[in-house]
Amino acid sequence: MRTAVLARTRVAIVVAAVLASGALGAEHYARLIAPYYAIAARCIAAPRPWTVTDLRVVDDDRSPGIVLRLQGAVRATPSDTAVAATTVSRMHVGAVIETPLVLWTVLALWPVSTPRMRWRLLAAGIPLWVALEILATVVPLLGPLAAASAVLAGAADPLTLWDHWSRFLETGGRFALPLAAGMLLAASARMSARRVAGDDVTVQQRR
Repeated sequence: MRTAVLARTRVAIVVAAVLASGALGAEHYARLIAPYYAIAARCIAAPRPWTVTDLRVVDDDRSPGIVLRLQGAVRATPSDTAVAATTVSRMHVGAVIETPLVLWTVLALWPVSTPRMRWRLLAAGIPLWVALEILATVVPLLGPLAAASAVLAGAADPLTLWDHWSRFLETGGRFALPLAAGMLLAASARMSARRVAGDDVTVQQRR
């Protein structure tokens, strides 16, 4: 009985924290992580004829509320020095914080047997979170640069894989991606813990 009450209390606390973070902390989170987004975007753009000229959180008149804005320049080929096109992409800070909120909620509420396993699961979630931030935020922001490159290359249909990925995120993928990733990580961690426990039992029996 006490265990069930503690579990419900933990769920209530985590849900309240998630709602508060989403409502009050979206802009702060976006400003805090924007330098990481800029580094990741420039690393992805480096081998391509793209230049990320600016990435920051702004109060943009063309978008409702606060947005994460990426400004880029596109050259016809990687060897060109002249800029052939410029792009601007925007993402609302509410969308920026959605991925980490879903991921960390799954990992915080996933049932585990010990607090030590909880901390291990949360630690394992850090590299996953880093990767998901690129897939859910950086890649969509770079989409217009890919589209501009396609147009400059004379593509009959400038719709790129980057655009298809962005559409997937906009139609539920931004929620489904971290949810599935978090569940897979938690399930694999549980299986690994059971395998280790089984090995320990086998060793003890042999002794």
